[in-house]
Amino acid sequence: MEKCLMSLFSCLLLFSLFSATVGATAVNTQYLEEIQSIQDNLIKNLEQADVDNTKEANQAINSFFSK
Repeated sequence: MEKCLMSLFSCLLLFSLFSATVGATAVNTQYLEEIQSIQDNLIKNLEQADVDNTKEANQAINSFFSK
């Protein structure tokens, strides 16, 4: 009886770990896509700003994030 309960408990534990991993993957993918979009837009903004030095790049970045 005790062996059966331990097996059942082990299966439930493994299932809960698998469920948490699968559920978290979808959320992380959403955030990764959003981050990628922000990065792409920032790069486009920097290309359009045609910065020549670090100070101008920082100003362009600050302007981008203030919008």
